[in-house]
Amino acid sequence: MPEFMVTMHITFPTGMPANDIKPLLDEEARAAKPYLDSGQFSRVWRTYGSHMGSHGHLALWNMRDMADVALAYQTFPLVRKGYGVVESIIPLAVNPNDRRNAPLVAEPPIPLTYYELNKFLGENGRNSIVTNEGATATLVTGVTIHDHPHSGRPREIHFMVDGQKVAEIGPTDKAEGEDVAPGYIDFLAEWDGRPVSHQAWKNRILADNGLLYADHSAAKSAPRHSMAAKGA
Repeated sequence: MPEFMVTMHITFPTGMPANDIKPLLDEEARAAKPYLDSGQFSRVWRTYGSHMGSHGHLALWNMRDMADVALAYQTFPLVRKGYGVVESIIPLAVNPNDRRNAPLVAEPPIPLTYYELNKFLGENGRNSIVTNEGATATLVTGVTIHDHPHSGRPREIHFMVDGQKVAEIGPTDKAEGEDVAPGYIDFLAEWDGRPVSHQAWKNRILADNGLLYADHSAAKSAPRHSMAAKGA
């Protein structure tokens, strides 16, 4: 997913009471929450001033294109009411000297489905010192997969990016003794005390498993799966 850096100036009139500013900031936080929860609004900083006064806004976004970022800001109360003015939306390109960017753009050698990952692990896995059990294999620089065959979910594939667990991907069938539904994909919001924000890899996993589409028309035309009701 492309990344964009946004700069904005938030200016309140001189002498505006804090009691008038706080509701605006609370409203802004509520408007931003869906974008933060989805990972599209990745990071945000204040570049000058105080939170309760005029200040600079610098933010990192993961969106399809620049127009989508601009539309997102038009939903923010501070922009709609004229207190916030977007100065620039800058598309970011990968710098080859930045190691953290490499996994975001490298093309994995296989589709990121359970079948392909499990096969790759079986063919390329080596005993893992990190997990102390099972095997680990490198897909691309900074991206590894491993399993825990002696755990309660022995066939589960763990998908790691830069040392953070991004997803747990389960087999498409259910074995005896397993307490989870087949074909599950669990994305982690936090790992080892840090937020997991590798949205580009999450989107790639979703797309390879037929769970993310380029646009609404593609989503509508995708095959639907129905589940028969159990019980009464």
